[in-house]
Amino acid sequence: MILKSLHIHAFRNLSDLKLEFDRQKNYFFGDNGQGKTNILESIYCLCLARSFKSRDDSDLIPLQGDQYYLEGWFDRNDLDIKNALSYSKKEGKVYKSNNKRLLPLSRLIGQFPVIILSADDHSITNGPPAQRRRFFNILLCQCSTVYLQHLKEYEKILKQRNFILSQISKHPSRNHHPQLEVWTEQLIQKGYLLNMARHKAVEEINEYIKPYYRQISLSRADFRIAYRPDVEICPDREKSIANFRTKCENYYAKEKFQGTSLIGPQRDEFVFYIDNKDLRRYGSRGEHKSALVSLKAAEANLLQKRTSMSPILLLDDLYSELDIERVKEALVLFSSSSQMFITGTTFDLNVMKNEINDQRQKVYIVKEGKTVVSV
Repeated sequence: MILKSLHIHAFRNLSDLKLEFDRQKNYFFGDNGQGKTNILESIYCLCLARSFKSRDDSDLIPLQGDQYYLEGWFDRNDLDIKNALSYSKKEGKVYKSNNKRLLPLSRLIGQFPVIILSADDHSITNGPPAQRRRFFNILLCQCSTVYLQHLKEYEKILKQRNFILSQISKHPSRNHHPQLEVWTEQLIQKGYLLNMARHKAVEEINEYIKPYYRQISLSRADFRIAYRPDVEICPDREKSIANFRTKCENYYAKEKFQGTSLIGPQRDEFVFYIDNKDLRRYGSRGEHKSALVSLKAAEANLLQKRTSMSPILLLDDLYSELDIERVKEALVLFSSSSQMFITGTTFDLNVMKNEINDQRQKVYIVKEGKTVVSV
């Protein structure tokens, strides 16, 4: 999939930009705070109707403004598609594809696959378990509408079950609720489906990340992910569900006391290892960055395999914490078939000038969010 052009109007500090893109590499260089990341954020919003930096669309509107507007022309499997996203404080968010409004917005997920590598992604390897669950949820939702549906259903079930448990905890004399067992059984059935999808995704990603990590780190170290589901799973569906049911029964008393669900995929963990060393606890900054780059490259391969579309790659501040040789290797990893949008500082441009001039690409200098000059 290719983004051919982009029109940005009143998005963060970007006033009015109209950009044409190369089908392979597109660079945005400039000093910090000029708006480079905002351009990548606008592309991400067009692909998923949401930001990777903020949950509140009003944050994306410039000061003194009341709306933003984004428009992009995509080439998806040789079909031209115009997507437009607008948001105003009065009308809310409106997304149109080929001039037809899209509702619900969740229908967009997976239609325009996109991957972001940014400074915030350090939380995937270095942050709490929720960040790793979020990474896999976004990946799998883009890969599969079935997973997206199962996740939405599971979250509704979990919310309802938690409501019942909170009522019981507030009124200890009512130690039983007639609907608790019904919601528990639904939690078990949907939870198992999420567990198996995550298990399979980790197996597939592990096929890629070992050689990718060695390539980007210029080492012989082994990188792997261990999936640690909250409930033990196995190839036998009935046995896995029985394990889930037994653990729920064992935790019933504690859940009723605390008023919340203590079992399920919302408590899963994914542990990253470099040579059997827990990356989160013992990894250096360089190891974290190399692991993230190889993880994102594996994510791109899995998305392409599952959707038959090359995802758009947004590589924000790629040069940070990587020397020039590792940057070269990273670009090789990402360059198989995907279109890339890469940001860097003015210093990065000076360092990489010879490398960039030898490749097919488009290069922009970003200044104060108002002018983008092609060089």
